Amino acid sequence: MSHKIKFFQKQKLNLKGFKPKEIFTLFPFAILITDISKGENIYVNPKFTEIFGYEISEIHSRERWLKKAYPNKDYRKYVDKIWEDDLKKAETQENDPRILDVRTNSGDIVKTRFRLINIKNKKAIILAEDISEKRKLEYKLSKSEQKYQHLFESSPFSIILLNYKGDIIDCNSAAERLLGYTKEEFRRDKIKLISLIPREYHQQVNERIKMVQKSKNLPKTDIMMNKKNGKSIWVNAKSSLVKVQDTYYFQIIFNDITYRKKMEDILKKSEAKYRNAYDYTQFLRDLFTHDVNNIFQSLFSIADLLNLYIKNDLKEELSTIPEKVENQIKRGQDLISNVEILSEVENTPTLIIPIDSGEIVRKAVHTIKRRYPEKSLEINLESKKEGLKVRGHKFLQKCFENVIVNSIHHNYNSPIKIQIIISEEIQDQGVFVIFTFIDNGIGISDEQKKNILDYEDLFEIQKKRMGLGLLLVKKIIREISGIMYIEDKVKGDPSQGTIFKILIPKAS
Repeated sequence: MSHKIKFFQKQKLNLKGFKPKEIFTLFPFAILITDISKGENIYVNPKFTEIFGYEISEIHSRERWLKKAYPNKDYRKYVDKIWEDDLKKAETQENDPRILDVRTNSGDIVKTRFRLINIKNKKAIILAEDISEKRKLEYKLSKSEQKYQHLFESSPFSIILLNYKGDIIDCNSAAERLLGYTKEEFRRDKIKLISLIPREYHQQVNERIKMVQKSKNLPKTDIMMNKKNGKSIWVNAKSSLVKVQDTYYFQIIFNDITYRKKMEDILKKSEAKYRNAYDYTQFLRDLFTHDVNNIFQSLFSIADLLNLYIKNDLKEELSTIPEKVENQIKRGQDLISNVEILSEVENTPTLIIPIDSGEIVRKAVHTIKRRYPEKSLEINLESKKEGLKVRGHKFLQKCFENVIVNSIHHNYNSPIKIQIIISEEIQDQGVFVIFTFIDNGIGISDEQKKNILDYEDLFEIQKKRMGLGLLLVKKIIREISGIMYIEDKVKGDPSQGTIFKILIPKAS
């Protein structure tokens, strides 16, 4: 309506002789023309009659109009004063609109926006617009926004609003407490949401913003945010578009789930731990069963031989039976010992202690010779440097014993020859003490070497039917950051014997 007023003012219209019906009939707002000097109303357009129900004949005088439109005496005085003030002001400048309650001819009250224009010849034009519905809508919108603002501020969840550039332009108190920033800091420093998100989540956040802008309804998501103090927290966030005062904003509602995430992580680790423990127990059971079955099979074979020797009266052969039985008993003892040690190694923190390399090997050799007195053993120890100490383990001696026992079990020669060499070597990873075991046994094929050195998974070990002895060797060597190698004594011919190397970091 303001551009119409400016038109009247610029033209400084002289109403003498003009035909108002021709000009104002089709105007979309109400018009009343009054003669100020006579106090008479001289014209109302159809829109005026439509809104207020009055014909010009019913309100021909200004006094009559005031009484009908404003029946309350005090309110009428207030309107009359406004009229006088606006008349004076209109002589030099444009009047501001007035909002007044007007009683219609039917008795209804209409919320009306008026503006008075003073023109020549003591005539004035009053422009009027029914804003009742608009006011109702504005009131509802105001109430709605008040409710939103109340929910916004009182929500126990953190809420932030972003503009189309991604700047945080508002937040509630919960967000201030959680993130450590104030509303003023967000607005003043033009802090962007993306600056609060760790880099690895940037793509995910940008994609969600684009999808929400396309009015797609997205489920909640867990994401990390950085607080003002630099600490990172986990939040569960829901994003959507909201309209506030005719402008759309990107709204994010979120709550802190850091504690829940920590508990979930602890639970997952606990479940994994117990699952691994169960798998390991099952694995040991199956491996133990496998080795025990081998021992029983050997005993059955010995029993068959015993029956054969007795049946054929082979006394000399009978004399070998006790030794064979004793060997199987020793295998059973070794098996039980390895299971006990594996269980302890698995469930006990590793304690690294400096150990004399020569002394630990000599103890292992002594134990083996006592255990196999019936075997023709030639075990020679050569130390390139005396007094070398290594990062030791409680069961390192058992580890060396298992290597030697493996050489004995897979050797059909007599004597069984095992040479042990202790040396020192500097490598990229540091200084190592090398324990080299060289035997004259049946050797280890390339596939078996790979299986022994490369297996990682318990089920792979079970599938490859590795013995517990070598499993224990590998586990202990790894516990002390050692390395294992297996080579042919004669390159390309495994049947000539095996070289088993163990590298252990030198003790500092």
